Parts: sequence; C-alpha cells; structure tokens
Amino acid sequence: MKKFAFVIALCFIAGAALAQPASYVPASGVPNIVPSGRDVCWSEPADLNGSIGSSEQILAFALETELANDFVPTDALSKAIWWGGFWSNTVPCVSGITTPGFNLRFFEDAGCIPGTILADLSITTFTEEVAGCNANGQPLFKWGADIAVSTTAGNLYWFDAQMKDHAFPPQAGRLAAGVITGCDTVFRSVYFGFPDWTPAIDVFGYAFDASQEFECGITAVQPSTWGQIKGLYR
Repeated sequence: MKKFAFVIALCFIAGAALAQPASYVPASGVPNIVPSGRDVCWSEPADLNGSIGSSEQILAFALETELANDFVPTDALSKAIWWGGFWSNTVPCVSGITTPGFNLRFFEDAGCIPGTILADLSITTFTEEVAGCNANGQPLFKWGADIAVSTTAGNLYWFDAQMKDHAFPPQAGRLAAGVITGCDTVFRSVYFGFPDWTPAIDVFGYAFDASQEFECGITAVQPSTWGQIKGLYR
C-alpha cells in the first residue's frame, strides 16, 4: 500500500504539500558529461533531466530522509562530489536558494546495502555550482567538498549525502545518474515509513542510482621552492 501511495504522489509534483519523497522527471535527457581529471577514481555524473530523490532534514516536520549509492574506490578518498536540487520551489528555476550544508556519511557494504558506518561528516564548507534547471523548472546544483576518508582500493562502499535542516518549501535531494552501476540506490526514512535501507524501486516504483563522483589519493600541491634556494645557504 505504501508503494502505491508513493507512485500516485509522483503525479502531483507541482503541489506544495510535503507528501512525496521524490520529484520525477523521465530520465530521457543526455547524461551530463564531466571531464575526469587524473585524481577522479569514481564517476557517476548526473542526468540533468532525471529524478530528484529526497535526502534531507526538515526538522520542523520531523522529516529525515537519506539516499545512499555504492561505489568502488582505488585509494583513500580526498574529495566527494554530488549533484542534487530542489522541488516544491515557489519560484520556477530560481538558483538563489540557500544551501545550509550536508551530512556526508560513508558505509561499508553489507550485501548490496549500507552496513557499518565508516565516517559521518558534518559539512558546512563546500563548493556549489549551478547546473541549470530541469524540464519542470527545478533548480539543479553540483556540490563538492574536500574530505579525508580511509577506504581500501577495490572494496565496495556506500555514500549518503543528506542536506542539513532547512525551511520548507522547498524540498531537496540527490539527482539521479544517467545509468545504474553496481547496486541500486537505497532509501530510508522513518517519516515515510521506511526505517531500514530499501531499494529505490520498492519506494519510488523505479530503480536509479544517485549521481556522485570521488577523487582518491593525496591532492597535488605546489612544489616547494626550498630545493631551489637551499644552495644559497652554507
């Protein structure tokens, strides 16, 4: 019954009621092409006309939602990048919505669902790039943050980016990737009746992966000039 109610709710995305965990736009657009730098070790870029799934805190309504997606790194993580956006926004395609910060959580794998939590980071310093608006006039963003999370090359992990407490409207969440890689994204929310991690298809009625990208290893820095000047000293 819950699943049926959620599918019906997706038909009313233009309403302002806090009643649905996702804003659905058919994922027919071309995936956003992201240049992969030398440090990028995992990349699932966003479909900029895809779905936005709730991953947020609206504590005035006692609402918390989370979306987690899996990845396999090549080294320890030094940067996380994720795409998302807003819906139930009162002004279509407005980019000036305040982003309060994020809770970034990393988990070990427990059989294609998140297991033991590896890191729980409260992020208030981050980059934000406007990624445009989708067909429904919902503003989209690309966010990024420097991190230091110890991960082992070749192991499967999970990433959860939850927007910190914010006023409603609008609602906020993570943007779907263009394709599904590995395990499907999972969702949990006591508010919506899913206290345990649940595959997206069983919540929203369709499967997807939340978009994300990671850089691994030590970020390059400017070389020291000491080697050039030490010969001047005796």
